[in-house]
Amino acid sequence: MISIFYALILGLLTPGSAQIFNGQYLKGSLFVAFFLLGKSAILPLLIRAIKFKEKQKVLKFIYDFNIVYAAFIIVAIIDGVIGSLKTEHSLKITFISLLLAIFVINAAKQLRNKFIVYALSGRDDIFDYLYPPIKK
Repeated sequence: MISIFYALILGLLTPGSAQIFNGQYLKGSLFVAFFLLGKSAILPLLIRAIKFKEKQKVLKFIYDFNIVYAAFIIVAIIDGVIGSLKTEHSLKITFISLLLAIFVINAAKQLRNKFIVYALSGRDDIFDYLYPPIKK
């Protein structure tokens, strides 16, 4: 029963880490890769490939992508929790999964870079829409 709690916490921290916790290494790696690269690389590359002319179309595309991205995160969390019901876990794999989640969170913060988004999308007007500034 405690493994369900661990899987939930890991899934909330980073999509894919719960799958790694459950021993689904390939699936977990793919989830982690999409989580890391979704907004910082895949979305800007899609915006460049589609070559939007109007800003409103770009914003609509970002909005739609964010819905898919959120759905992906929810599916990853549910999949991790369900997978934890069928798997026996060790303390070692729990610790490794937690370290992975921490490293991925740090890597995701490093990829939130205005230059990277500009270089991949070719547009200097979308960074604040991808990563809105936090109001204090």
